[in-house]
Amino acid sequence: MNTHLQAAVVFSGTAQSTPFTVDATTPLTIVNADIAYNVGENNAVGGFSWPILDDGLVQNATVISGDASPNGLLYRLTDGAASIESISVYSGWANTGRMEQYYSVYYTTDATVNGSSTWTLLTTVQGTTPGTPTSFGSGVNNQLKVTIFNDSSSTLIANATGLRFNFAGGQQNGGSGYKEIDVKLVPETSTTLLGALSALALLRRRRCLFFYVECGAMGVSLSLLFFSRFFMTFTDLFC
Repeated sequence: MNTHLQAAVVFSGTAQSTPFTVDATTPLTIVNADIAYNVGENNAVGGFSWPILDDGLVQNATVISGDASPNGLLYRLTDGAASIESISVYSGWANTGRMEQYYSVYYTTDATVNGSSTWTLLTTVQGTTPGTPTSFGSGVNNQLKVTIFNDSSSTLIANATGLRFNFAGGQQNGGSGYKEIDVKLVPETSTTLLGALSALALLRRRRCLFFYVECGAMGVSLSLLFFSRFFMTFTDLFC
């Protein structure tokens, strides 16, 4: 694995000889695809159009030679604004001739993604090193995964609404085989915390009711007004 740094944004590249496994679901919805791609080539694992880039599979590839317009490949976050933890881009071919990745990633927080004039450059991937085209694959390692993340925080992009991928000209051998774009969202901690607190409250409630029933059967008369710290302490001692 090679890891490269660009400001606070890091991307790591991993190559192997077998296809990677990706999440079957994606939070992305395609908005526009102004890219130049070739669906005529099919070298065992290639020759498909851009919709396969977010289908949750890495068996097929789209041969992208560059952008047909400045719009590039445009996605919106399916469920609205969300914070992104990482972005993974997969590429590969039946040999190492179409596996290198060349593109820039932009993001927006505008409510309207298509037609937004506010796009911020996140990072640029050229081969595997920012600004320096290099050959990553060798031998049979013809499958490449590049993951973009923040090395100092679990949040790569806060409150993103859309992502744009601009593919540079000069792709490997005139067209690299891109397989999948996978986005991982930051977990909603507020929802997780609320669920944990609710479960704790339910557990405490059940424990008090259990005490009331069991100890009441022994002739101890208690009022529900004793649902307090003293009551819980009394429960711990006698039930």
